[in-house]
Formats: sequence, structure tokens, C-alpha cells
Amino acid sequence: MVEIYHAGTHELLQQLEVDSLARADLKYLDLSGAELTGADLTGADLRGAQLNRAVLMVAVLTRAVLMHAHLGNTDLQGAKLDRAILLGADLSGAQLRGADLSRAKLCGARLTGADLRSTQLEGAMLWRADLSEARLAYANLKGASYTSATRWPRRFDPERHGAVLLSEDSSQAHNQRLNAVLCRAERLTAAHIQAWARFQAQRERLSENRKSDRRLLGKGGFSGGGDAPLSSHSH
Repeated sequence: MVEIYHAGTHELLQQLEVDSLARADLKYLDLSGAELTGADLTGADLRGAQLNRAVLMVAVLTRAVLMHAHLGNTDLQGAKLDRAILLGADLSGAQLRGADLSRAKLCGARLTGADLRSTQLEGAMLWRADLSEARLAYANLKGASYTSATRWPRRFDPERHGAVLLSEDSSQAHNQRLNAVLCRAERLTAAHIQAWARFQAQRERLSENRKSDRRLLGKGGFSGGGDAPLSSHSH
């Protein structure tokens, strides 16, 4: 059982029947304002989740699926979002200073006014992303890819910071690749959740077996001295 509270009011927001948030199915949950500092959300499915103004400082969201998630004004400073899938996510005004977004999929993401100072964006996909008015001082954009539809802050030169502009001639191939990424994300998420469910079920069975053994021991169901003594017969 995992309980999630509001960062400001300390009100209980969600009570989840899981042992861990890692690889948990959290699709479309309302976690607005949640206190999740340092939480392990590795591989979690947070598609469409409401995380506006949540506190996720130094949280681990490696490979998390956050397609179309709402992360407006969320505190993600120092968080690990490497290889996370953030297609179409709303990160407007988010605090991402020092976060790791290397190889993250940010196609169509909204990052207007986000604080991306000292953020790792190496190898990230920024196709059609909106980074207008974002703060990008000291951000690492080496190998990050973007298209002509990607919006940058005024007077910001992405190529000077290591980003790579994709040509319009290959836009069809890019779209096909993006669709492949989406399909792969769906498959991986389903596989992770199924594997985690099997693991949880196995743990529950083991726990029930242990409880059953303890009950039997308490009732004297097992003798401590081996075989019962045989009755003697006179001849």
C-alpha cells in the first residue's frame, strides 16, 4: 500500500494497492500538488496523469511513460527523466533545473517558460516541441534532434548548443519513426506492467504460504521431535 499526500496541505490524495511506484500503472490519476520528492517511479505508466504543481525533486522517472501528462509548474529539479516518453506532455513553467532528460522523447511537448538551466538534454527528441521563453543557460543539447516546427526562445541558437536540425525532406521517415516509438512505448509499458503484476502475485502467494505455515506451527501442526513414538507390545 502506497499513500500519496499533497505537498502543501498534507491531505491524502491517493491510496494505491501497490508495494512500489516503480512500474506501477498510474494512468490518468490526479496527483496534482503531490509530494513525491525522491520517489522511485522507474518505468511507471503515467499517461495522461495530472501532476500540475507536484513536487518531484530528485525523483527517478527513468523510462517512465508520461505521454500527454500534465506537469505544468511541477518541481522536477534534479529529477532523472532519462529515456522517459513525454510525447505531447505539458511541462509549461516546470522547474527542471539540473534534471536529466537525456534521450527523452519530447516530441510535441510544451515547455514554454520552463526552467531548463543546466539540464541534460543530450540525444533528446525535440520534434515540434515548444520551448519558447524557456531558460536554457548551460543546458546540454549535444545530439538532441529538432525540426523546423520546434519553437525556441528568442535569439537562442540550438545548433550552437549542439542540437541537430532534421531536414524537411525526411519528415515522412521521421513521422514513421515517431509512430514506431509510440507503438514500442505501448508494448514496453504493457510488458512491464504484466511482469510486475506476475511478480506481485508471486509475492502474495509466498506471503500466504508463510502465514499458513505459521498458523500450523501455532496449532502444533508440526511436531518438533520427528516421528511419533510407536506403542510397545508385550510378547
